Amino acid sequence: MTQKEKTKEDLAKEIRLLQGRIAELEGPDGGRRQAEEALRREHEQFRELFDNMSNGVAVYKARDDGEDFIFTDMNRAGERASKVSREEIVGKSVLRVFPSIKKVGLLE
Repeated sequence: MTQKEKTKEDLAKEIRLLQGRIAELEGPDGGRRQAEEALRREHEQFRELFDNMSNGVAVYKARDDGEDFIFTDMNRAGERASKVSREEIVGKSVLRVFPSIKKVGLLE
C-alpha cells in the first residue's frame, strides 16, 4: 500500500468516525444525554468540594430589593459554625432564621 493510499484510508476512517458522531448529536436527544451526564458529574464534584470546605459558606439570593435574603444552600462547616442544619434554613428568610441580624447591622 502506498503512502497516498494509506492517507486516503486513514481519512476515510476519520470521516466515518465523524459521521457517526454527527449522527449521535443529531439523533433524538441531540447529545443531550451526554451533556446531562457531564453536568451531573460536574455538580457532584462541586458538591464534594463545597461540602468538604473548612470554611463555612452560606449561599442566598436577595429578596425585597435586598432588604432580606433567602438561603439556597449551606455547607457542613456552615452548619457547624451556625449550629443550624442546612435543612432548617434552605428556602427560608435570613431574617426569619437569624432575627437579630438586622440589629447587628449586617443587612444595611
